[in-house]
Amino acid sequence: MIPNPLDVIKDAAGSIAGWSWEQVASGIAQWVLGAIAELINGVLNFLKTTARPDVTDAWFAGSGSPYAAVRNVSAVLMLGFLLAGIIQGLMAGDIGGMLRRVGADAPAAILGMVATTVVVDLLLDLTDALSTTVLGGAEGKAVKFLEGFGVGAHLLTGGFSTVLIGLVAVVATVMVWIELMVRASLMYLLVAMSPLAFAASVWPAAKGLLRRLIELMLAVIISKLVISIALAVGVAAL
Repeated sequence: MIPNPLDVIKDAAGSIAGWSWEQVASGIAQWVLGAIAELINGVLNFLKTTARPDVTDAWFAGSGSPYAAVRNVSAVLMLGFLLAGIIQGLMAGDIGGMLRRVGADAPAAILGMVATTVVVDLLLDLTDALSTTVLGGAEGKAVKFLEGFGVGAHLLTGGFSTVLIGLVAVVATVMVWIELMVRASLMYLLVAMSPLAFAASVWPAAKGLLRRLIELMLAVIISKLVISIALAVGVAAL
């Protein structure tokens, strides 16, 4: 039986349209896939390299810097806090406490004002080293997963599931980047405020302020390691 020419033309047109749509869907999926890989690589590199505040840099801790200004003001305030502590000791008859504030608390506070930036920088370096170790194999695994997902998604749904997961990955990546920027900004703020906490520590009534500040600083420092572990576990699971 001779086929109808119109039916042949319709079938050919349908095949061409289907092939064109398949190519477009595949192109979109591959484009999104490449963008995801770039974003993941960028975040991982950011975590491994520049995602840290430099609290020893001259603009922050050098002569005439914000930290130096706060430290100078805190040194003056410490005299007032020390006087308040001595008066409190006199009223309570606590001679030993008075001597401890003058002979131990005041020198420790001065040492803390001078050494805070160095100690924090060392802790940041340690956290960076641990984070880099945790993320050592994450980058390759993430890209490999995305490539495999792109092939599977294209076969099953024409690539649209790749686009969907790509949008989710973009949002998640942006959120991680924001978290890292907030961490760096908060670290600068806490270190800049630390001289005030050290100055107040010579007064028993305000001694708890320094402990809470140190706890918060440690939590902010370690947060990068927590983010790195979460990324490494997530990528490994994927």
